[in-house]
Amino acid sequence: MKSFRIFCFWFAAEFIQFALIVANGRAYVQGNYAWTLLTDMLISGFNFGIAVKFIENKDNRSWPAMLGCVLGGGTGSVCSIFITKLLYGS
Repeated sequence: MKSFRIFCFWFAAEFIQFALIVANGRAYVQGNYAWTLLTDMLISGFNFGIAVKFIENKDNRSWPAMLGCVLGGGTGSVCSIFITKLLYGS
């Protein structure tokens, strides 16, 4: 059960992180200042929180954590493309 919770946490964390990165990239390529600023700030804050979480708990350096990161990152990127097409336009 502990391994599953670790997997779920890192899946969600990387889903959000990669969704923000893709949203940020799409915003600055389109020259969208407001979305670029917002996503930059969210990425910075999120990175700080994740770094603290990772450093404080050795359980986060495990196979379930890595698998959650890999699957969550890829899924977050793909979902972000879909969502930002709706928000920003093509």
